[in-house]
Order: sequence, then C-alpha cells, then structure tokens
Amino acid sequence: MDLDALVEKIREAIIRDLRKEFGEYKAEVRQFGGFKIAIETISRRIDSLEWRMDSLEKRMDSLERRILRVEEKLDEMNKRINAINAESSRRIDETNARIDANNARINTITASLADLKAELKEKDEIIKDMLKRIQKLEEKVLA
Repeated sequence: MDLDALVEKIREAIIRDLRKEFGEYKAEVRQFGGFKIAIETISRRIDSLEWRMDSLEKRMDSLERRILRVEEKLDEMNKRINAINAESSRRIDETNARIDANNARINTITASLADLKAELKEKDEIIKDMLKRIQKLEEKVLA
C-alpha cells in the first residue's frame, strides 16, 4: 500500500468522523436554538411579570397613600367628635345644674305653699268659727 492511499484512507476516516461530529454538533446547535427560543420566551414572560409587579407596587403605594389620607381624616373627625362630645357634656352638666337649682326652688315653693295652705286652713277655721259666733250673736240680738 502506498503512502498516498494510506493518507487518503486516514483522511477519509477523519473527514467521516468530522462529518459525523459536525452533524451531531448541528443537531446540538438546533437544540440550542430551541433553548434560545425558550429562554427568550421565558425572558419576555419574566419582563412582563416584572412590569406587572411594578404596576401592582405602584397601585399598592397609591392605595397606602389613600389609606393614610383617610386615616388622617378619620383622626380629624374623631377630634371634632370628641370636642363636640366635650361641649355637649359641658352643656348637659350646666343644664342639669340649672334643673337641680329649679327643682330646689320648686321644692322650696312647694314647702312654702304647704305652709300657706296650712295657714289658710287655720285662718279658714278661724273665719268659720267667727262666722258661727257672729251668727249666734245675731240670733241672740234678734231674739
């Protein structure tokens, strides 16, 4: 065998192996192309999820600010309600004090009226007694 034929056979064997490896390499590259598409799809989905998360975070921040404003308004309203309650309690206490004073006056007047009634009853008895005596005297004088 000559050297050229041997070199040619070695060359053909090497080329055959290289072609086989190249075919496997192409298949792997095609498979990586599928991975690339999958990775790009996943990347787009992650970007979309991140955008949605940012949007949700902004909405949550907005809601938190609104809740804080509502809480502040509630605090202001509670302060106003407490002030109104304090004023109402003060006025009720004043009214109750006036009512108590009026009740005391009514009790005093009632007691005075009872005394006057008793006095009037006494005087009425005296007048009736005097009328009886006058009537008896008239009967004696006319008789």
